[in-house]
Amino acid sequence: MGRLIALAAVVCGLVPVGCWTESGEADAARPPDVCQPDCGGKECGDDGCGGICGECSEGLSCEANHCGPPFHVWSKSFGSPDLSESPAHMVLDGSGNIYVAVGSDSDALDFGVGAHQNTGEWDTFLVKLDPAGEPTWSRQIGGKDDEWSDSLVVDKAGNICLVGHSWSKKIRFGLEGTEVTVDQASTCCGFFAAYSPSGELAYARGLDFSPGVAAIDAAGNLVVAGVSGDDGEPMCIRQVSPDGDALEPSCVPGYRGERIWGFEPSPGGGFVILATAGQSAPGRYLDYRPKLMKFDPEKGVAWSTGFGEECLTGEYSMDVDAQGSAYVIGLFEDAVVAPDQPPDEDDWEEEWGEYLLKVDAQGDIAWAFELFDSDGEGEVTDSVCSDGAGNVLVGGTGYFGEMPPDYEDSSNQAVFVLKVDSDGKLVWARNFAGDFAYADRLAVDHAQGIYLTGSFTSFMSLGTGATSGGLDFGGGILPRYGHYDMFLVKFAE
Repeated sequence: MGRLIALAAVVCGLVPVGCWTESGEADAARPPDVCQPDCGGKECGDDGCGGICGECSEGLSCEANHCGPPFHVWSKSFGSPDLSESPAHMVLDGSGNIYVAVGSDSDALDFGVGAHQNTGEWDTFLVKLDPAGEPTWSRQIGGKDDEWSDSLVVDKAGNICLVGHSWSKKIRFGLEGTEVTVDQASTCCGFFAAYSPSGELAYARGLDFSPGVAAIDAAGNLVVAGVSGDDGEPMCIRQVSPDGDALEPSCVPGYRGERIWGFEPSPGGGFVILATAGQSAPGRYLDYRPKLMKFDPEKGVAWSTGFGEECLTGEYSMDVDAQGSAYVIGLFEDAVVAPDQPPDEDDWEEEWGEYLLKVDAQGDIAWAFELFDSDGEGEVTDSVCSDGAGNVLVGGTGYFGEMPPDYEDSSNQAVFVLKVDSDGKLVWARNFAGDFAYADRLAVDHAQGIYLTGSFTSFMSLGTGATSGGLDFGGGILPRYGHYDMFLVKFAE
């Protein structure tokens, strides 16, 4: 073979015509280069070689190599070896920062801003991430036993307020050397704490009742709602002063119940409350039923809407829009929330379903959108948010819509995101499968960014002996660390 001519502007291997000898003839011993498709991190679009990286499902379009809506912006995962992380609550501030309350039993949990060592059975961690999803700081709430988060909100001063319950008599908040210890009166009570945007502890207090949820009232103050630990005790709400003192409770007359699922300020004053409520009597089991009400501490109960006499178990979620309409997700009797829906003759057990309900400001059901029937693949762990434009977004666990054969035959558990318009009609829906995943919380920012967090594991972690394809929201398969890991993803429309 003749001597190769050195060319500054042409590098052998980058030109498809091959290399040339001094005589001007092609070097036949070296075959022409073959184009290598580039589909890394792409769901669709050009592969760089005249082909495509994939096709979008019906009703979705391809933009910037991703199918949507919603379109993937970024996705993250966090975890620790062998143990579990479970995000429980998420909230956004006015600057687009993300705060997540995460439960974990890990002794070496690190969100990228310093490792934490578990102080007991199950601790709660508060994590701040910037708008790009990068962790800024993390704080630990822990005692000798369990600490669980119940609610996470941002007050008028920009403080991040965390409310939860504990089985520890002493609870520590903050960083090593700066923690505050709260002494509990018993081994099963509530707590609340507030952190500044920079992560400094503003205050921490114990509560003499078990809180369910928290909200920010019209004046921008923290309000906590809950019941005592005994069946049949009344539900009460307490306003928290700016310096962290809990004021005298205001109780809902005639209410007896187990758990408060939703607690949101009403634009006209007072609060809209979603709870599983029932009737109790000495020696009789307490039957719980979903119930929605509007309550004003000064005026009492304005209206109350029950959802049937059937005793149902499950989880519920709620949001309230600027017009005072409530959007509720949970298990409901078909005959109560959707009386005009024809029964399924092939399913004699189908008497209930998982629904998204719109309840107007007067307490009347405006429409019902069925998410899953009694045979569906849904887990009632969904989260709902109004987007400020009359639409509703839902993030949940299960495969929404008709399942493909490869999903039905697998051990995957998908998560989904969908959008419903103001008339209760589906706008779009996306499913994400590939691992055994749970969706926990959904949030929407002022620029219509959509955030979903939850936990996921592989088949092997569940002992099935199979391996999974991994969880991919459009930015590549998320790294795994331990048994159950946390995911956080941002979408845009």
